Amino acid sequence: MAFLGAMATFTVMTACAEPPSLAAFGYFRQILPGIPAAPGPAAGNQRPGLPPEYFLYVEVAPGGRASVDWAAIRGEYYSASLRRVNTPVLIDEDAAVPTGKKETLVPNSRNDVYQVVLGDKRAGNPRDEKAAALVRRNDFAARITTDDTHAYAVVKTLTALRPKAGM
Repeated sequence: MAFLGAMATFTVMTACAEPPSLAAFGYFRQILPGIPAAPGPAAGNQRPGLPPEYFLYVEVAPGGRASVDWAAIRGEYYSASLRRVNTPVLIDEDAAVPTGKKETLVPNSRNDVYQVVLGDKRAGNPRDEKAAALVRRNDFAARITTDDTHAYAVVKTLTALRPKAGM
């Protein structure tokens, strides 16, 4: 299994003395109309596609209550929710052809891992300048609350997965 290495761990100052440590994992899969092109020189000629599919995860200390206040992908804000998942998080390596090969998105962990489920786009402009700067500098940013303490989970660059066909 290949661990894609798109993990970034960031701790941001919060109101309490010891802010929680968050790990964030971020991937996207382009959904192309028809059959995806084979990897190679011609694959660089991207056809316009459908909105990408995002695979976003945060890892927090075990046993607490976690929620997401907002999430941003490439500067666009979304309503969001968290869904607890078991680790490791695996997906098919090739979404178009079942090969039995899996990609590891999140390795096995003793911590609690949540998938960030994006909702509708929303107007977003955090009042906190530090949060706005995180959104501008990273592909993924989310404000996570764990046991009444706020912290930010960020991924500098989302890792691209192999595209899949869409309708």
